Amino acid sequence: MCAVNNKIQANQCHDLENSSEALLAKLITLDHQPLYICSYYRPPDTAVDYLSSLRNQLEILFSRHHAKSPLIIMSGDFNISQINWVNNTAFTENGSSLLTIFDDFHLQQLVGDPTRYSHTSSNILDIVAISHPALISNLRRKRIL
Repeated sequence: MCAVNNKIQANQCHDLENSSEALLAKLITLDHQPLYICSYYRPPDTAVDYLSSLRNQLEILFSRHHAKSPLIIMSGDFNISQINWVNNTAFTENGSSLLTIFDDFHLQQLVGDPTRYSHTSSNILDIVAISHPALISNLRRKRIL
């Protein structure tokens, strides 16, 4: 889900939608530079090729902005555990694929604390990634009881 204040000009990017569960919207900022927001969900235990749909969407988006990289904020439940976000290393094929996508499209993951806990582990599965990290200065997770 993407929620946008009705005072902000936003358009859903239907032409970028494909078989993945990614919703993209284009917002027009005050300086008239587009900002793309993406809400993403990757079902658990999907094969690594599921991420190729996300890569395809980003390739199309970047091809439209070849003169200057677009501003992108992507958030959602990626359901990929065993990624060390401090060192950008992964211990699964899905994790390696996601890290490569983020690297290829200059996206930096900002969530530092685990978002899922089990009896034996904790992981960052809910991710916020951004192409221009200076745009977000304070990211905090609100705990819902």
